[in-house]
Amino acid sequence: IDLLDQKVHQYLKNLKEIKLNGVYRIEKTSLGKILSLFCLLVLFFPVYLYGVVNNFIPFSLSIWAKKKIKDPQFKSSFLYVVSLVAFPLLQTLQTVLVAFFVDHWYWVAAYFVSVPLSGAFLIYYNNLANKFQRALKIFKLFRKRKTYMDQLQNDYQEILNIVDSLLHIDQADFEKQTR
Repeated sequence: IDLLDQKVHQYLKNLKEIKLNGVYRIEKTSLGKILSLFCLLVLFFPVYLYGVVNNFIPFSLSIWAKKKIKDPQFKSSFLYVVSLVAFPLLQTLQTVLVAFFVDHWYWVAAYFVSVPLSGAFLIYYNNLANKFQRALKIFKLFRKRKTYMDQLQNDYQEILNIVDSLLHIDQADFEKQTR
């Protein structure tokens, strides 16, 4: 277990050194995958922009409320309650405002349905943009520091092998004890 702890700490330190925080498994990324992610980001940017415009106030209110809570145990619960109230309330108010300017009820209904969907898409798009940034960074690192990145991949595999061997040892001990 000490060896595993040492390997994991060294691996995480190496990831932090090359600013790959939040990335635990490094896989080579092809240029085709990066280009396809980029094309998706460009293609769906107008939908993302629509989501930003229509969900800016509720998201900002949630972030503001989260910053007001000091106790980390209550942050997620408080954020959930604020979001649960703020999003439907503000989106309904937006829809009422749109209804004053639009003559046909079906456009208002379409807007009412599209606002929460655009908020969900906003989260998806942000995740996709983060995935693109990580993939591009890893791609560049493999081009500039190939041996270092290969070593990181080997270190990761070594950590998995140690965990696997520990699990097999524990399983064998468990089977002996239960016989």
